[in-house]
Amino acid sequence: MVSPPDLFFTYMSHRYPRLVANEADVTFVNSMHGVRLRASAPRIAQHALPLLALNSVTMLGAEVLGRSYGGGVLKMEPREAAGLPVPAPSFLEAAWLRLKDDLPVLDRQLRDGRWADVVERVDEELLGQTLQLPRDDVAELQSAARQLRDRRVGHKGALGTQVAGLGPISGPNADRA
Repeated sequence: MVSPPDLFFTYMSHRYPRLVANEADVTFVNSMHGVRLRASAPRIAQHALPLLALNSVTMLGAEVLGRSYGGGVLKMEPREAAGLPVPAPSFLEAAWLRLKDDLPVLDRQLRDGRWADVVERVDEELLGQTLQLPRDDVAELQSAARQLRDRRVGHKGALGTQVAGLGPISGPNADRA
């Protein structure tokens, strides 16, 4: 039997790939991937990553690395998912401290289908406040992620941004990590 992972990762999704904390400590079937955190990962990573991975850089990475199938389904194989840019531990902790009290509101927004509001809020804290990326850069990342997602799910709109070389999320404070 497979040991329980720390997180689950939806490998097929329509809007966004999702990380879900395995708080029940259960195993999984083949409709999800299991994610095991490194021993060096901060203790809060299991709870913080499901929210903080809902940022425009990670979403853009999913659109670039994932595979698009009929009806706009985005599929992420383990190798592709492992290449997603996610916040470095120090940035994860800093952004989580500012967002964790908002979790009930953000969770409600997700349940109500207000994904864009959640991504915008996470971007504000993670990309803007924690990484100190300029607003114009954050807006450009948001636009690129939205354009690629809209193209995948069949919305009309021109693809105006070219994306290459995604890697770990970093910013002006990267030397502090």
